[in-house]
Amino acid sequence: MVTKGPKAGVDAIEPLLERAQGKALVWSCLAASYGLLRTGRLEAALDTAARADDAYLALTTPLFWWPGLFLNLRCFVLVAAGRLEEAEKLANTQYQHSLADRSPEAQALFAWHLSVVLRERGRVRTAARYGHEAVALFRQLGRPLLERDCLLSLALALALGGEEQRAAGTLSSLDALARSLA
Repeated sequence: MVTKGPKAGVDAIEPLLERAQGKALVWSCLAASYGLLRTGRLEAALDTAARADDAYLALTTPLFWWPGLFLNLRCFVLVAAGRLEEAEKLANTQYQHSLADRSPEAQALFAWHLSVVLRERGRVRTAARYGHEAVALFRQLGRPLLERDCLLSLALALALGGEEQRAAGTLSSLDALARSLA
């Protein structure tokens, strides 16, 4: 997917989905779901993300990644599919769970999703608030790639909310982060 694009990635991964089991199935579903999202095959992406979640829960030894990763991917697909109410409900439920579980990683991911879905629903000020929270948490967790994506989303929410100066400052932070990653 990285070198030849999402369609080539999906073409390579789909045969694995027929025979993979255990951890290989989880990873294959995760990659396939993302590729399906990027190629516009949204229902297939949702089905594959759900299959990944089921396969993950069936593992006797968990992967090192947090299990909510698949719910995270499901949020992306729901937004892309225009199912904003469903995406907001899922993101909000998972955000509340993250607070109760005291999981900063989950809190960051679902604050980001709330930022994206609320921006898409026109609630740009609340979207910016969640965006700031996600950026701060990803920065604290040392996740610069996720911080980068959140900064871009936050800049858009701020600009849509008429906060041009803050949006420009956020884009400057994004540029600085990009230079540090290069």
